[in-house]
Amino acid sequence: MQRRTRLVLVLVTTLTCLCVAESRAQSSSKSLLFLSGRVEQKPPGDPSKYRIRSFLPDAKLQPKLKAWGYTWWADFFSTQLTLEWLKQFNAVVALDFPTIEKHRDVATEIRAVEAMLHEYVREGGGLLLTSAIESSQWGLERNTEELNRFLAPLGAQVNLEQVYEKNPILRLPKPNPRSSISRLAWTGNVSEHTLTEGVKGLIYPTDPGSMCYYTHPVRADDTWSILLRASDTACSITTPLGTKNSRKEQTPGTWEEAPPLLAARQVQKGRIALWPTIPSATIIDGYHEFWGRGLIMTESDTNHPSSGERLIRNLLEWLTAPSRNTFGGFKAPPRKEEKEAGLHRIPWDKIRLPKRQFAGTHKGLIGLKSNLSTGTDSPEAMIKAAQAAGYDFAAFSEDLEELTPEEIGALIALCAKYRSDTFQVFSGFVYRDASGNSWQVFGTDTHWPKDGWWQDKDAKTIAKNNVIFRGYQFFPVIMVHPNKNPEKPWFQGNFKGLAVYTYDNGKLVDDATDVYTRLQGDNYRLFPVVLHFVRSVEDVARAATPSLPQTYAPWPELSDILSAFSRTSPMHKGNHVFQWPQFVSSAPQVDLFRVVNFGTSDLAIPDNDRFRLQVRLRADVGLEEVRISDAGIPWRRLLPKGQKELAIELDGFHDRTHHFIITATDTQGGKLISSCIGTSVQELNVPRCTDNLNTYLAGKFEAVDVFPIRGLENYIFIQSGTFGYFPKLAGLKQLERPAIDQRLTHVSRFGYIRTDVFDHIYPPTATSNWNQNDIPEVASPDTPIRGRTRLTLFTPWANSTSIHHVEGRFEITRDLSVPRRTAAVFQNRWVEDAETFIISPKDGKMSVFCLKPRRRWRRGSLEDIEYIANIGPFGGARAIVPLSGGLDYAALQQGDPADPRSTLLASLSLGDDPDIPGGTEFHYEYLAICSEVRDHADISFVEDVFEGMGLRGKTAYDIRPTQGEVVDRRFVLRLKAVEHAFAATLTQAALPMRLPVFITGLNPKWPAGIWYKGKHQFLVPTWQMDKMHNRFASPKKVIHKDWLQRFGIVEGRGMLQLDTAFEDKQVFVGNLLVCDHPGVILELEDTRKGRVRIAANNPSDAPVTITVKPAAGFTLLGTFAKTITLPPGGFAKMGIED
Repeated sequence: MQRRTRLVLVLVTTLTCLCVAESRAQSSSKSLLFLSGRVEQKPPGDPSKYRIRSFLPDAKLQPKLKAWGYTWWADFFSTQLTLEWLKQFNAVVALDFPTIEKHRDVATEIRAVEAMLHEYVREGGGLLLTSAIESSQWGLERNTEELNRFLAPLGAQVNLEQVYEKNPILRLPKPNPRSSISRLAWTGNVSEHTLTEGVKGLIYPTDPGSMCYYTHPVRADDTWSILLRASDTACSITTPLGTKNSRKEQTPGTWEEAPPLLAARQVQKGRIALWPTIPSATIIDGYHEFWGRGLIMTESDTNHPSSGERLIRNLLEWLTAPSRNTFGGFKAPPRKEEKEAGLHRIPWDKIRLPKRQFAGTHKGLIGLKSNLSTGTDSPEAMIKAAQAAGYDFAAFSEDLEELTPEEIGALIALCAKYRSDTFQVFSGFVYRDASGNSWQVFGTDTHWPKDGWWQDKDAKTIAKNNVIFRGYQFFPVIMVHPNKNPEKPWFQGNFKGLAVYTYDNGKLVDDATDVYTRLQGDNYRLFPVVLHFVRSVEDVARAATPSLPQTYAPWPELSDILSAFSRTSPMHKGNHVFQWPQFVSSAPQVDLFRVVNFGTSDLAIPDNDRFRLQVRLRADVGLEEVRISDAGIPWRRLLPKGQKELAIELDGFHDRTHHFIITATDTQGGKLISSCIGTSVQELNVPRCTDNLNTYLAGKFEAVDVFPIRGLENYIFIQSGTFGYFPKLAGLKQLERPAIDQRLTHVSRFGYIRTDVFDHIYPPTATSNWNQNDIPEVASPDTPIRGRTRLTLFTPWANSTSIHHVEGRFEITRDLSVPRRTAAVFQNRWVEDAETFIISPKDGKMSVFCLKPRRRWRRGSLEDIEYIANIGPFGGARAIVPLSGGLDYAALQQGDPADPRSTLLASLSLGDDPDIPGGTEFHYEYLAICSEVRDHADISFVEDVFEGMGLRGKTAYDIRPTQGEVVDRRFVLRLKAVEHAFAATLTQAALPMRLPVFITGLNPKWPAGIWYKGKHQFLVPTWQMDKMHNRFASPKKVIHKDWLQRFGIVEGRGMLQLDTAFEDKQVFVGNLLVCDHPGVILELEDTRKGRVRIAANNPSDAPVTITVKPAAGFTLLGTFAKTITLPPGGFAKMGIED
């Protein structure tokens, strides 16, 4: 019976396979799979449309593929790919290759899929191998190393080098000087072959990127046909990727002439083509204007005819030919409606408080030092001691200066031997960077640093964190004893962990809790750890003393604990966790700490302007105090009175960006410090890049309908926000590069305020980019100029006028000679086709002048000038509006007279005497106004601001208060609340942006908001999407009734914007609730009729009885007065009907 069953199954399987083969043979379409190198752990066939946009074929290539007879699909490199699924396609276009170091937990599965690709080709499939896309652009060529492993059995390799054209006649400039990523080069060095029929030549990127090569040469044996080479005057070069300026630190590569660019070969029944040039330049976005509007694809340059389109067609025809009758027949499955995070309404009434966030909490010891470096006991003894002391995981912190490559290799192998489901241990070391700062890295394969990573190989110092962070593909990099390093912590980048406490042999050597809180408030997004440097088995036992703080990592499985510390944010089995889960504690535990609707919240969706903080803490001896701070400012304080568990939900609103940290103590003095949970919104955000290297602007207001190159990280050049506003003393090169301490004072839907402190200086060799950390040079406090700037931006519309208010103050701290007696305070980019300038004096007629080769500069005073504007092309125009005295302008031109570049500068006069005595202070203030991305070359972007927003005295709107006072209307409407409230009639006006407002007289501990009374029409920024899934924002007319918007209060002022579109509006601005104790914290959690809910927290140590009521003029909830007594540290929620 069993034999018969097996026979039937074999027959059914055979018939099924025959039917599949027959259906493929009958299919007339040829099928292609465009495969990303990004690794997914779910089955293929259902990729998120929101995530595949970066590697879809170009919108102009897609109809050509159809005309050539192809159907196609785009998907990720899935660890669950099957050979049968692949055979639905006649050819696979691998747009990237997996970076194995980035996905060590599924390395075996990745290699199995790679083996499957070999089998797919052997059985008749076609495979086109290209280079890097966004998923590995920043990987320092780790993806190419994995590709070479794949190619080794086939007799080919990709050189880790850049093809460079030396002949200027064959080099082409960047198609867009600002946003294109590389110059181009042309070759006509085409071999005769079926694959090159009709190919006249090819244009390719000829510059290296900062962390990868854009065009690699190929080296192959004689089983391959070389189809295309660079010209005879081209060569290959190498550069220290990720460490220095890749354009300046170049050395000769393997090829002195004519490096091969493209090769192909037969592999049994199938075929492979190797074309290791970034596919963004061809397949993905070859028609983009930043690649020359089809310059590479369409032979549009008759002097440099580039047949990219024809070459792609030839390659696809050749690759798909062997399997036309056996493979193919793919039919796209029907698309499911997808919800994108942050873009759907939150069902708040269904949100429940979980028992735990993760299945387990794991205690770790980071800091093992064995006799390989400065310890006394063997690595094996240290591992066993950590196990015996009750640790779930441990990491070595050997001193790199004391190690050899062989010792690191042995340590890696030993740790692998001892890792199990019940205990995890990792190799690791402590290193010093070029500035002398100390860092810890650990992981499963912390191999000996590569040659390009060293600053000084003999001294064993690393150039900078970037090569460690990216070279190991995001193993945890931790700042060691932050207060004891040569440089301040806020000048560092490319790290995600911070030692809140550093112990050495049981002695506390650094308490960095203040540094930790400060950095988290500035959006560094770090995980906290305790470093216990231990050098013997006795030290390990001492580190485990219950009174000492430990590192804890809540995570689903101990076997995957490294994932809790790795990458730029943690991932579990391919899914983003987003927030770091770690905490440090000497007793209390965190079972749950999360924010529902914490980030990317789209405020155009009803009810998405709120969040819910969910907390579960416990302590065996009882909890004494729980403090929740927000960027270091007290937010809630609770006194649990010895309860062993605290479970609480706290509702809040996206009035500003929040950075929550919990500090808890138990009744015996045990202390806990949590990770930081942040919030953000889609309207506006000022995040730090995931590597903490820099800050940048993000949000709907930046989402213009002009898109950068896909397939690589690329940006649209926009004037807004790209100017320098720090004082630069003319002629003193040694002082040109201040180290900027960026402090995000306030970020909200309505705009941001940033305070930038400059009290350190880098040497002139440092990069000129002030918005960059992690550089080799040391930031020294020895500088004669110290001060700070304040930059304020109220949120503009996307692709519209933006207005930056700049105020700077600085002091010359010691006697200093400044021969040119000026300091540049507004420095903008040099822009092509921007020779036209317009000056509008306060009393007189507007004048226009153009810079020409015979007159390449013009200077003057801004003393009696309303503004000076520079009209530019793509990227936008720019203007300066002086608000303080002593400012001058300079209109300048440079470069080739046939293609000049122009800029607009402003400087501050430092007086008539070049010798400035120490203690002299200076001040400057101005508005920097920038137009839309594609400007129409007129002056309305400035004139609309002057005419509509009070810069000439009158405003296009009127405001008639019934509560509170109007203080000023010049650009910003400045209000003063009376009894915590302001109410008025605001008239309709067409303004270049929503009306910016500052209001004083409010209590920051009470909720503040804007209430538009009744039903009104509003302009609301909303997301749109084109057919390539590119997202952009545009204002949309929306009707709301009794719309309530929250805003934040910073430094005694509320920052907000008012809607003046369509019609007059009755508006309330102020605290929504008030009470008779200004220190009590209030929140209005719900405003729905019959469900109004108020929350109150008494953060003091004394009981208080309060009466809560609406502020004067806020009648949305009717009138009520609720009285309640709160104990010390008490918290209560109440309905107004209770």
